[in-house]
Amino acid sequence: MNMSSHANGVLTQLGQPAAVDGVHPFSSTVRASWERCVASYGLQPDDVPEAHVLGGDEYKDVLGPLGDLLCVAKPEVDRLFARLASHDYLVSLAQRDGVMVALRCPDSLLSRVTSHHLILGSVWDEAHQGTNGIGTCVKEKQALSVVMDDHFGSHLAPLSCSVSPIFGQDGRLLGALNATSMQPSSRATQDLILGMVKRSARRIENLLFAQANREHLILRFSQYDDFSDYASELWLAVDGDLVIASSSDPGRPLPIALRTLTGLSVGELVARCSQDMRNEGIARIDREGTRGFVKMMMHGTPQRRSSWTDRPAGTGASAIKEPVFESANAQEGPIGSIFGDAPELKEQTRVAEKLLRRNLPILIQGETGSGKTALANALHHAVGGGHGNFVVINCASISRDLIESELFGYRAGAFTGAAPNGFKGRLLEADGGTLFLDEIGDMPISLQSRLLQVLSEGEFVPVGSTKPVSVTFRLISATLHDVCKLVAEGKFREDLYFRLAGNVVTIPPLRRRADRQHLIQSVFRQELAKAGLSATLSDTALTLLTAYDWPGNIRELAHTARYAAALCEDEAVSVEHLPRHIANLRVGAGSSIKESADRNVLLRALDAEGWNVSTAAQKLGISRSTLHRKMVAMGIHRARDQASEQEL
Repeated sequence: MNMSSHANGVLTQLGQPAAVDGVHPFSSTVRASWERCVASYGLQPDDVPEAHVLGGDEYKDVLGPLGDLLCVAKPEVDRLFARLASHDYLVSLAQRDGVMVALRCPDSLLSRVTSHHLILGSVWDEAHQGTNGIGTCVKEKQALSVVMDDHFGSHLAPLSCSVSPIFGQDGRLLGALNATSMQPSSRATQDLILGMVKRSARRIENLLFAQANREHLILRFSQYDDFSDYASELWLAVDGDLVIASSSDPGRPLPIALRTLTGLSVGELVARCSQDMRNEGIARIDREGTRGFVKMMMHGTPQRRSSWTDRPAGTGASAIKEPVFESANAQEGPIGSIFGDAPELKEQTRVAEKLLRRNLPILIQGETGSGKTALANALHHAVGGGHGNFVVINCASISRDLIESELFGYRAGAFTGAAPNGFKGRLLEADGGTLFLDEIGDMPISLQSRLLQVLSEGEFVPVGSTKPVSVTFRLISATLHDVCKLVAEGKFREDLYFRLAGNVVTIPPLRRRADRQHLIQSVFRQELAKAGLSATLSDTALTLLTAYDWPGNIRELAHTARYAAALCEDEAVSVEHLPRHIANLRVGAGSSIKESADRNVLLRALDAEGWNVSTAAQKLGISRSTLHRKMVAMGIHRARDQASEQEL
């Protein structure tokens, strides 16, 4: 559609009754925007000017107050761009007035992007640019897509934009995250893109909330127990009096039903989380037939946290003391769940604990999900006695551009977009506690030399500063890579490897562990107890679980146990309570493990009850007729009956 026909289409639609509109989900929003363009802004579709671009000083003034937003949002802009760049999308961030303050664009689109003034400092408010993704999102304060001809200005009709607002904890609009396609697109495609953009915006909101509430304890609410994505969570900040100070989104409902929390005070929620620290701080909250999960994030100083333990009984704080602060005892559960009954791993962990007490570094190696983070956390609590922070940095997930400032912090004004008060950095947060560098094998080699200097000299210089800062912490690193191989390939400094590997703890994959069955029983026992069930694992289910390969290791085992606990209503976890891919395992060409195991279980039960079918059925938790039917189907006969048949 050329510019003239686009303009005619817009004006024709505006000349028709509103009831004719309604072709697509955002039609009412688009129509309202078009009407503002004509009635309030005095624009015409074929006469909308190019976007205004702020000059240097004006642009600096806009950036000044945006330090926190830019620091938190830029990694998410990078992540979204990495997913969309191959499809000719640019990703941008605008502040609340529509000024573009961050931009990622494929090199192949630079000339087209520039011709549309889609550049840093460009102003995309609706009053001057007409209906457009950023401007209309900022005006309406809602997520939306503006797809091609939805744009009011004819020169923007080739573009499609999916945009989500970003709000602060006070509900104030901070900015908008935008993904723009330079190619023809459909509404169905933009619906998918909008979902991605909204999730990215939600992550930014939660991370901003956490940064603004660093002195508070934070409760994270989710429908899911893996807490793998900030986008699906609601966060609450709780102060020292166990009162909710603020919410990461006061305008949105909890991602779990409100009735799930009926009858629980904030103090009880905190205590519930604390008592479940054996499961990495995750608590299951069940009320009125619904289920959700809460995870506790510890912020602030140790002194602030310990003050909670001195509060009078009845506030909910007294319940925190034993599970959280006397953590040397509380952490016996996690360490036990990691090394199970394996003597070699027990010995490795015992040595690691002794060395860590002497501030010697520990390197944990193992596959994804094998329990590296849980072991590091348990070692921190066992050695530190709950004193000092446990600071986790995933070297694989932080943008390479930001990892230096994330680790070492920066001074005010260190770079464009820096927070006005600077940022002390994660190393300083770990002072007196434990620094856990997860996926250390993915740390950029350019940064490895700086880390080596910190480990050697016990001090570092923040970005933008000239004065060194002293720091002392216990260091635990973890990786799924073969670091020796990385050293040989020149991807990891040999001197840093020897500095990190004061002691190496190797966690074998679950499929190779001799204590696999013991560990399976232990994890299921814990998860069933957390669900308030006294059920045990049936022999059949245990046979299947032991034979399974466990590609996701202990993490997958824990999820499987929670899955079974959610379905189990009997005295025993049976095959039907297991995920289908495990329940349908096969041991040979003809029969499944389930069938073989079922036969063995029936035979053992019948033998134990002297082949009394009624009592055996009762023990198995099935009816007498069901047991008879299974016996016939599996060809099970009493030994003396078979002997009698042979005599005949």
